[in-house]
Amino acid sequence: MGRSELAKSSIITLALLALAFVAVDKTTAWSLESAKARIQDAQQEVSSATEDLTKEPLTPESAATWMKVVGSQLLRGAAVVALPARMSLQASSAALLLPLSTALLRHAQTAPNTTISQACQLLEVRFPCPEMLLVDSDSVGLQTLPLLPPTRLWGVFVSRALVAKASQPQLLALLLREVALLQMRVPPLPQLWAVLAAIKGKAKTRRAPTHSKTHRTFSQLQRARIQELCRVHRGLSEVQARHDQLPLPLQAPVTEAARHLLLPGVLGDCVNVVGTYADRGVVAAVQEAGSDVADYIEDFQLLRLVRIARLNVDVFGKPKRKPLTKTIHETRVNLQRVYSIGPKRVEGLLKAASKVRHPTRVLRQRRRPKLPFFEIWTACTAMNRAATLLADHQAAKAMGSIDHVAGGLVLLHGTPLEQRRLRRGDIRGLLEDAQSDLPVRRRWPHWLGAFIKAGLQPASSSAVRCKCLLDCSEKRHASRRIREHLLTTGNEQTSFL
Repeated sequence: MGRSELAKSSIITLALLALAFVAVDKTTAWSLESAKARIQDAQQEVSSATEDLTKEPLTPESAATWMKVVGSQLLRGAAVVALPARMSLQASSAALLLPLSTALLRHAQTAPNTTISQACQLLEVRFPCPEMLLVDSDSVGLQTLPLLPPTRLWGVFVSRALVAKASQPQLLALLLREVALLQMRVPPLPQLWAVLAAIKGKAKTRRAPTHSKTHRTFSQLQRARIQELCRVHRGLSEVQARHDQLPLPLQAPVTEAARHLLLPGVLGDCVNVVGTYADRGVVAAVQEAGSDVADYIEDFQLLRLVRIARLNVDVFGKPKRKPLTKTIHETRVNLQRVYSIGPKRVEGLLKAASKVRHPTRVLRQRRRPKLPFFEIWTACTAMNRAATLLADHQAAKAMGSIDHVAGGLVLLHGTPLEQRRLRRGDIRGLLEDAQSDLPVRRRWPHWLGAFIKAGLQPASSSAVRCKCLLDCSEKRHASRRIREHLLTTGNEQTSFL
C-alpha cells in the first residue's frame, strides 16, 4: 500500500469515527419514540403468551415457548433502544476494517451485481446497494466490508468456492441475509477466511527470487529430506510412547533405538512438529505446537514465575543494570532457588511481603469501580444472535420459502454429511430431520450453550437454525390462516346483516 492510499484510508477512518458520534446525537430522540411503541407491542405479545401458558397445564415445552417469546420481545426492545450504539459500532467497525477491505480489493474481481441488486429490491433498502466482489479462496464464505469512497459504502466479498457450490437461489438467500444485517445496523466482524485470503493475495504479489532451476531443485530436495527425517523421528516417538503395547521381543530393541536416535527436550518436540506438518498440514502442526507449549507452561510453572518476578520487583524494587553474563548467572541461581523451595511457596511469601509493604493497596483496589465487561459482551452477543436469526427470517420471507435459506446455511455451517445430502438435493429431508429430531426440549441446550459461551452465532449446528426457520414459517402460516378465517367470518356476518 502506497503513502497516498495509506493517507486516504487514515482520513476516511477519522471521518467515519467522527460520523459515528454525530449519528448518536441525531438518532437518540427517534430511538426513544420507537422504544415506546415497541414496549406497547411487547406488552401485548407477553400478555397473550402468558394467557396461553395459563390455559393449559404447565409443561417444559410451554414454559420454553413462553421464555422464548418474552426473551425475543426483550431483545427487540433492547435492539431499538441501542440503535445509536449500534450505528456508532457499525461506523467504528467499518473504520477498523478498511485495511482488510483495501487488501482484498487489490485481488478481488467485480462480479455481476444483478443478484445483490435483486436482494436490495426485495428488502426495499434505503441505502446504496452493496457491491458484490469475488475472491479466490477455497473456503466457503462471504464477508461484508466497507469500501473506500467514491465507490459504494459497502461490499460483499464472496469466495469462488461458495459461488461454485451454491445455486443461484441459495446465493440470493445468503446475500439477502447480509443486506438485512446491514439494514439492521449490525456491525460486521472479520472472518478468518477473509483474513487468510488477504494475506495469501499479498504473498502472491511478491517478486520471486531469481535462482537457477538447479538451485531450486536442490533446495526442494533438501527440504524433502529434512521433512522425511522429521517424520521418521515423530513416528519413532509415537512408537516409544506406546512401547508397552508391543510384543515383548520388540520392546527392548525399540527402547534402545529410541535412546540413541530421539532428540531430547524442546528440540525433539520441534522436530515432531515439523513431522506433523509434513504429514497432516498446518492446522495439525499448530495444534501440536500449542499443546506442547501448554505442557511446558504447566510443567515449568512459567506463569507463576512471571508473577514471582513482578512481586519481586514490587517488594525489592527494580534491580540495577549489570553486565549480561552476570545477569544470566544470577537469573539461573535465582531459578534454582525458586525450584528448590517451590514456586507456589515463593509466590505466597512474596504476596505476604507485598501486602505488608503496601497495606493500603487492597483498599484502593476495592474502591475502584470496574466496568462489567462480561455482562456487556454477553448482551452484545445476545443482540447479535437475535439479529442473525431475524436476518434469516427476513431472507426466508423475501424468498417466499425457507428451502434456499436453509440450503445456504448448510453450505456455511453444515457438517460434511449435511452438505453431501444438500448436493444430492435432499433439502426437504434435512428439514424433516430437523423437525423430528429437534423439538423444544432438545433445542434449549443449544440456546443455553450459546448464551453461556457468549457466541456470536445463534447455534453451532445448522440443523438448529433450520428448525428456527421452520418455526417461523409455521407461525407465519398459522397467523395467515387465522387472518383469513377472521376475514371469512367477517364477510359472512356482513352478508347476513
